[in-house]
Amino acid sequence: MPTNDAGTPDWELQARLRTVLAERDQLEMLLREREHDRREFFATLAHELRNPLAAMRSATHVLRVAENDQATASVARGMIERQLAQMVRLIDDLADVACVAQERFELRREPVSLAVLLEQAVEVHHAMLESRRQHLHLEVPSQPVWLYVDRRRMVQVFASIINNSSKFSDPGTAIRIHASRDEQHLVVTVTDYGAGIGEDVLPHVFDMFARNGPVNRDGQIGLGVGMTLAKRLVELHGGRIYVHSDGPGQGSTFVVNLNLVNVPALRCLPATQTQIPATAPGGNLRGLTHDDHRDGAL
Repeated sequence: MPTNDAGTPDWELQARLRTVLAERDQLEMLLREREHDRREFFATLAHELRNPLAAMRSATHVLRVAENDQATASVARGMIERQLAQMVRLIDDLADVACVAQERFELRREPVSLAVLLEQAVEVHHAMLESRRQHLHLEVPSQPVWLYVDRRRMVQVFASIINNSSKFSDPGTAIRIHASRDEQHLVVTVTDYGAGIGEDVLPHVFDMFARNGPVNRDGQIGLGVGMTLAKRLVELHGGRIYVHSDGPGQGSTFVVNLNLVNVPALRCLPATQTQIPATAPGGNLRGLTHDDHRDGAL
């Protein structure tokens, strides 16, 4: 049997070489996929930012030419507010994902009832649900369920799920939210009867920038960060989130499981409430605003 100077058989060296070459090819493929994902992300981000900016630009033009038409001006202002809110949510989600990934995220826990969380989450997307004529059915336990969570972040979790269910469901369809509890766990399910999720996509729903197909029911692309952030926020609260779907066209069910026993979170801070008086004693309030962006300081 041929050997080299080290006494290793040639067949073994060839096998090692084939393994190294296969690993190199796999690494190159992963790098190409990463580069493709990066380019696709920035293209999608540009698209998602350009749409609301274009709408706001049109609305500002309408405001200039319709100074005396209060009805038209009101419609334009409403358009600006809606599109601005959409951009703020998008940018906030991106910033939050970065903070969670770098473990710089802080939870500010406080006692809050489940009913309040869900009502506030629904209110976030009330206008969208109404415009799409989608019916939301809410079922919660008759007895109040109290949680010790970061109110704003858990509202963000449920709002993201509701938003996802609405976007991937047809107008006029129903979305059901059902909550149940036992001594230790709270389970909240959000069920829609929309596009469903394919078997190949299902394991990656909570992956960063994952999308259920190229577009949703409105023809929008979407960045695919909302569900990633929802998963990480639930996990920071010591809970779990998962999704089930029987396939395309069969709807989806998202399940949030929270532990009702206190679970410490990373750098959990107590909630604080500070009330600022409307007027200063003996006179008017004066303040100084400093910002390197002139328009932002107004």
